[in-house]
Amino acid sequence: MAKIKAKKTENENEVKAKTKAKKIKEPKIRTEEGETLHRFIIIFIVILLLVLAIYLISSLVSKDDKGNTNTSNTSTEAEIDYNKVNVGMILNRNQYSKYYVMVYDADSVNAIYYSTLITQYNDKEEHEKIFFCDLSNPLNKEYAKEESNPKAQKVEDFAFGEVTLLEIQKGRVTRYIEDIETIESILQ
Repeated sequence: MAKIKAKKTENENEVKAKTKAKKIKEPKIRTEEGETLHRFIIIFIVILLLVLAIYLISSLVSKDDKGNTNTSNTSTEAEIDYNKVNVGMILNRNQYSKYYVMVYDADSVNAIYYSTLITQYNDKEEHEKIFFCDLSNPLNKEYAKEESNPKAQKVEDFAFGEVTLLEIQKGRVTRYIEDIETIESILQ
């Protein structure tokens, strides 16, 4: 029995020595690549935390701004009116063989009546294309004159009175009408 006890104590001593060896930490030796990777991971985590913090702060600030805003930012869609032309474009509506251009000042007293004539003409089932030229537009103001020029065939020669209806065929003025009764009869 004594031999068995001796073996046990020897085995116990070996086990204790092994556990002591396990408890002693050996310093970890890092390679240069491992050290670089370790620094990269730390920097990446720090940057990620900073970006997350900035995002949270900005989202909180923007929520506060939305609640305190008293001004309304409404936008309107721009509409292009293809029936409105400038004096410089009167003769170049080449997609139509024949068309009319009603020229008058939209700020004049009779402007609503002239506009009504155009609308009623457009409501007809069969009609020629009609355009509107506004002499109150700054681009057209130089063509608004006291004395008109019914013989004009070029844009530079145009001069319009209160109301004028032009009949255009193939880029040339075929009729130049300033009498409102004649304009009414054509557009009826």
